[in-house]
Amino acid sequence: MGSWLSAGLPHERTPAVTVPEFQKKLMDEKDAWVLDVRTAEELEERPLPSAAHIPLGQLPVRMSSVPRGKPVYLLCSSGQRTTTAASLLQKAGWRNVSVVLGGADAWYSKTGS
Repeated sequence: MGSWLSAGLPHERTPAVTVPEFQKKLMDEKDAWVLDVRTAEELEERPLPSAAHIPLGQLPVRMSSVPRGKPVYLLCSSGQRTTTAASLLQKAGWRNVSVVLGGADAWYSKTGS
């Protein structure tokens, strides 16, 4: 990555927030939009309240469902798929995208619900 940056090639940085930071942002940013990119099976086990659901594999054809004018927070189980989702959205022009570190696993370990 260092040589990519030093060459001046285009790149995006994706902000990452911890679960406590995410919880605060949900209270402060009334227009925040939460996208859960887990599979339907994972979602059945542990749904996240108020999150929209688009499995990562469907995101490229369902991007029109993601609002452009709102802060978008991405979650999956552990946080790995959110990086891919953020990259897809940023490549398509979304600018206010953040990943939640640790995803739903971290959410449930912090909230206990």
